[in-house]
Amino acid sequence: MTVLRALPRVLALSALALGGLLAAASGVAATTTTIECGQFTAYAPPDPVGPADGSLTLAALPAWPINADAVVSASVAANLPSILNNSPTCLAMDLDDAGRVAALDFASHGTISGAVVRDTGLNAFRFADRLTLPLDFAASMPGLEAIFSMSADAGTDLSVAFEVDAATGRITGFTGTAIACGAGAHQPNGDVRVGAATISARFLDAGDLATLQGAGTAAICASVETLGVIDPGDGNLTTTTTVKLTVPPVAPVPTPAPTSRAPALTPPPTSTETPAVPGGEGDDITLLPFLSAGCSLGASMILLRRRRLPR
Repeated sequence: MTVLRALPRVLALSALALGGLLAAASGVAATTTTIECGQFTAYAPPDPVGPADGSLTLAALPAWPINADAVVSASVAANLPSILNNSPTCLAMDLDDAGRVAALDFASHGTISGAVVRDTGLNAFRFADRLTLPLDFAASMPGLEAIFSMSADAGTDLSVAFEVDAATGRITGFTGTAIACGAGAHQPNGDVRVGAATISARFLDAGDLATLQGAGTAAICASVETLGVIDPGDGNLTTTTTVKLTVPPVAPVPTPAPTSRAPALTPPPTSTETPAVPGGEGDDITLLPFLSAGCSLGASMILLRRRRLPR
């Protein structure tokens, strides 16, 4: 009985303790982690002593505010200032509920996917509003120009996956993929047109040309992949580009459903008997077949009721 009397008190104390834990937990702001890649253009480190918030800007995107007490890794503090406006990188950011940076570090990998615009005013490719690639630099690197030009000309998204040295923030390699579909045509200079995009002859082999020839007038699709490796010593970039042409399967033409036919018409009666002529007594009903003047296959029936004649 003593245990039973003490049980409600224990439960009450447990409930109070649990409520205190929940209340404490509710005061901790939840964070979400996002990885952002591209050309960072501005960075103001936070100052926990001041205190003063910091900020981080990626290309032309709106800046992220950084909390004054944010946790910034030593590698970011030492290397990000020299990377700004110099080379792309990837950053892992913990964002609080207000979208403010609560923690910042380099990410070992990340991806940019989006549209490519050939901006003649800037004389550069603009990639997903996160990276700008000068046209003259792309022209000096055929592997880069192959994927950026295809995406810009075909109006399809480009996807580039980056590998990053998390200790320095420097890009060590990337894989970029662009696709295009449309009518295929072999140009006199050896290039191949796929829709609005052009693939340089230097990236094509006999198998690609055989696929193009075998397609005939059918549309083809091209996938161009460029693998880039950056030498950690001198920073030189080497690229390897592969092209794959395919003929997408043609969807079968659906067989139309059978249509219903009109019901067969019943021909008019062929009897030659003379119908009964009114004149007798009684209330019997006589049916007289009557062929309509405007229809050769229909028949209407007129019901005539004989009425009693006066004597």
